[in-house]
Amino acid sequence: MQAIELIKPGSDEPNSEAQAAIIKYCISQGVLIISAGTYANVIRLLPPLTINEDLLREGLSVLEEAIASIK
Repeated sequence: MQAIELIKPGSDEPNSEAQAAIIKYCISQGVLIISAGTYANVIRLLPPLTINEDLLREGLSVLEEAIASIK
């Protein structure tokens, strides 16, 4: 399991809006990620232990696109 905590730029304030947008984008592209965190600002990645490298790269590419789309 891996987790990414999202905070607003220039502060330590949780960024739950970014978390929601990233999750929505990933799900629309077929990549399932899990929300987490007391402040709803963490995304968790739980790939299967048997995932092949191509699928892992594809999923991470979608996550990268989702993060890049946040302004």
